Amino acid sequence: MLTDKQTLKTFSEIRSALTEIDHQRKDNTLSETERELLELSAVRLREAERELIEAKEKNITTGLDRSIKNLSALTKDIRKSVARMNKTVSTLDSIESIIKQLVKILTYTNTIVK
Repeated sequence: MLTDKQTLKTFSEIRSALTEIDHQRKDNTLSETERELLELSAVRLREAERELIEAKEKNITTGLDRSIKNLSALTKDIRKSVARMNKTVSTLDSIESIIKQLVKILTYTNTIVK
């Protein structure tokens, strides 16, 4: 697998070669065989360019798939944490309600005792 730097260098080399071939094909003194060889060379270079692009796309897709799997795992962990936190909040809400009732009872009791 090529690095990004190698890929860019290869693209650049292919583009330069295609430019040179296109320039040479304009020469009116070329024989039919020479022109045909230049045409075939251009076709092969374009095929190499497409293969390089496809390889890069597969590499990107693989990376994205990996990222999606990691994100999915992280999302599951977050959901579990949120569920645990919700249980804690629910428990705290219940305790708060109990304390409020105790305060009401103590306040009422305190007013009766006075």
